Amino acid sequence: MLVADAAHGVPDEGPFDAIIVTVGAWDIAPTWLDQLRPDGMLVLPLVMNNVTRVIAFRRDGDHLASTATEVAGFVPMQGDSSHAGQVFDLPDTNGSTVKLSFDSGVPADLFQLDDVLHAGAAEFWSGVTVGHGISFADLHLWLAWYLEGFCRLSADGGTELATQKRWLPFAVVRGAGLAYLVLRDALQGAGAEFGARAYGRDGQVAAAALIEQIQAWDRAGRHAPPAFAYWPAGSRRSQIPADAAVMNKNRGAITISWPPSN
Repeated sequence: MLVADAAHGVPDEGPFDAIIVTVGAWDIAPTWLDQLRPDGMLVLPLVMNNVTRVIAFRRDGDHLASTATEVAGFVPMQGDSSHAGQVFDLPDTNGSTVKLSFDSGVPADLFQLDDVLHAGAAEFWSGVTVGHGISFADLHLWLAWYLEGFCRLSADGGTELATQKRWLPFAVVRGAGLAYLVLRDALQGAGAEFGARAYGRDGQVAAAALIEQIQAWDRAGRHAPPAFAYWPAGSRRSQIPADAAVMNKNRGAITISWPPSN
């Protein structure tokens, strides 16, 4: 048995046919690639702006290309490859706390949100629905990639938010506005409709940004799963397809591509 920081690989071993990571990884350690055979498989829960997917990668030239993905959650990696995001506490009118967790790209003017929960909320609806029992996990992934100011939201038990029904832990910040994802029954029993509950002076702006991306996912992201690629430092990023979105990491970059909708 070896007890060590997994980010440093397994000294004097390998190369391996497969490497399986069983904690949430924010980036891909160079040693994993160094110890992987040219045709080997790397499987890991990859954290992308606070949303995790288990992705199976194979080498494709100087980068990795996904072959399969699954929705799953894992505890975050510790040690040299740990990643600390930023958590911002918002007090509500009950004296309890709502937390906004940012992976990266933290807005510089979060101080504008200090009293954002002290005023009433407004709700806005997208017209986008989902049937009962149908997964919409890829909506969360879409928002994590394409919604500027995206964060995860959680609430203490004593907050007004904790007593509300049918909200999801994904939110967006715009200036002095906060909006988070909510659901309501769709007309004629057609499942549920996605919407935004908004607070603050710029709440309508935040809600509009969230609604826009819900509708964009409905047009281009909900009909087929995305593909991922990982481009280590030094790889030829000129090969990245023009329609791929890029998320930079410390040791490389991840790209996501959705197949064109018919």
